[in-house]
Amino acid sequence: MDSTNKLACDYLCIGAGTATMSFVDSMLTLSTDSTSFVIVNKQPAPGGHWNVAYPFVTLHQPSGAYGVCSEPLGKFKGRREFLSPTDLATGSEVLEYYSRVMAKFVATGRVRFYPSVTYDFDTRSFTDAEGQVKTVCFTTLVTPESYVTVPSMRPPPFPVEEGAATIKPVNALPTEEASRYVVLGCGKTGTDAVLHLLRRGVDQRQISWVVPRNTWYLLREKIWSPASGSILPFKLAFTNALLRSDSILGAFKALERAGYLGRLTLDHEPVQCRGALITTADLHLLRTVQDVVRLGRVTAVRPNRLELEKGTMPLEPGSLLVDCTACGTGGYTANYDVWSPGHIRLSSNLTLFNPSHSSALVAYIETTSTDAAAKNKFIAHSAASPLLVVDGSPNFHGHLSQLVQGVYSELKTMRAIQAHGKKSFNFYFAARTNYVAPCHVPLRKTLWVMFGPARLDKKATRLMRKIERVGFEDMPPVDPRPRKAAASPARMVA
Repeated sequence: MDSTNKLACDYLCIGAGTATMSFVDSMLTLSTDSTSFVIVNKQPAPGGHWNVAYPFVTLHQPSGAYGVCSEPLGKFKGRREFLSPTDLATGSEVLEYYSRVMAKFVATGRVRFYPSVTYDFDTRSFTDAEGQVKTVCFTTLVTPESYVTVPSMRPPPFPVEEGAATIKPVNALPTEEASRYVVLGCGKTGTDAVLHLLRRGVDQRQISWVVPRNTWYLLREKIWSPASGSILPFKLAFTNALLRSDSILGAFKALERAGYLGRLTLDHEPVQCRGALITTADLHLLRTVQDVVRLGRVTAVRPNRLELEKGTMPLEPGSLLVDCTACGTGGYTANYDVWSPGHIRLSSNLTLFNPSHSSALVAYIETTSTDAAAKNKFIAHSAASPLLVVDGSPNFHGHLSQLVQGVYSELKTMRAIQAHGKKSFNFYFAARTNYVAPCHVPLRKTLWVMFGPARLDKKATRLMRKIERVGFEDMPPVDPRPRKAAASPARMVA
């Protein structure tokens, strides 16, 4: 093979989505000038699933802390990148952002980027845009572990019989082609689809909404204060609610009464929360839809009906089925070691619902030691002591106990970094991807909530201990014992 088709690097990164981009960005800042990276990406541009997201998608959280540490995305208020609950980047803006970041990467001379290619783990090679087969010699393989899947990335996950009603992914959602819209799914995508239809003037009587599981919504204008942009009042309220309640559900009901959470109807008690953020006005609009079908997930589409787990639903002629059934967080797992010989797995569980900050932290921890076992001590989960496992499934499906385990994981990592020294905690605290970083919220306000009369820092420690001793009647045990590192799958490091 021609030597020009042999690539050598320190880190081979698979994909160019949120996790990988954040990791590489922080590594470029923290590592030596000689450290090199090769990024191979199936999509034609950086940004991961944003390349195939539906056209009306936006971020659900404020733009100000999303992306990478070195490049702002949000709007500024004075000298601060303000976390406004109304500053939500569109899909095209996110893609433009990541293209700008990748251009900065490549300009350093330390990053080579290969879009529209598929890496072969067995041969350690890929075919580039010119048809040249390139082999890669690397020291460390870096893989994302979120596996975010949106409807346009796969066929419907259930059989569709010939002659059945038209089914389209949410990307192709029209506004006037159907006499009835049947929205399948109630996660972020399904919620966005229903809101999109209603805002475009579709009468709620033309909409049927298949809601497999009742869910809690986070109310954005309460999570982030429009006045201060701070998430700390919510963190304090969340911690207090969990400390005061004997059940996670009871804590969520208390947060609902305080205005932080909402649900479609008071007649059903949700037992899951996938982190979807909407406004109170959005919630009122969603509640106008009268035909809400609660018969479980779709199992098949027949010519004149939907088959669901708990029954059937007749379909009117001319119905359009809007597929929103992909679970964007369903790929999140916490049953592996982040570091193993020659392999880093970019866990999204170092900070809850914030993969940008999680991967920035993985990059920082990577630079602290050459010993995998030492680095894994920063992480709450491992192959030997997994988190998020409910009813035998390791995938995050939004069960309330999984969410609380996610909180536990975040607190454990924060405490481990804090104990590692001032330099480590300064990175954790000051990184742009941290919602409470001084570039977003005045430092004095953060310190007042953490260490003043509210004592959030001490309460966080009490909450960790409560979770460890299974202090909630509706969650499984969390195992805080020391873990042994497990080997990576052979296919991934071959």
